[in-house]
Amino acid sequence: VIHYHNGDKFEGQIVSGNVRDGFGIYICADKEKRSNYEYMGNWKSNLREGEGKCYFYNGDLYVGDWR
Repeated sequence: VIHYHNGDKFEGQIVSGNVRDGFGIYICADKEKRSNYEYMGNWKSNLREGEGKCYFYNGDLYVGDWR
């Protein structure tokens, strides 16, 4: 688990100390900010890559492949 100073949280596979790589869940703490999101899926070198689902707090949902 990685806890960020702004309250965001990542829970999942981590390599080299704090690099998100593999499957994980990222949750933005500020749910009032409409551009924030919750992402569940694959990561590579701290970037969303592969299959994943992202729910944006503005109500948008993307399910599919990330590059």
